[in-house]
Amino acid sequence: SQANTLTVMLIMALIGMPFVLLYTAGVYYIFRGRVQIGPSSY
Repeated sequence: SQANTLTVMLIMALIGMPFVLLYTAGVYYIFRGRVQIGPSSY
C-alpha cells in the first residue's frame, strides 16, 4: 500500500474509534443491571 492510503485509513480509524467506544459504553449502560428471571422467561 502507498503511504498516502495508510495515512488516510489511520485518520479515518482515529475519527471513528471514539464513536465505537461511545456506542459500546452506551449499550453497556442501557443494559446494565441484573437480569430478572420470571415465570414467563424463556
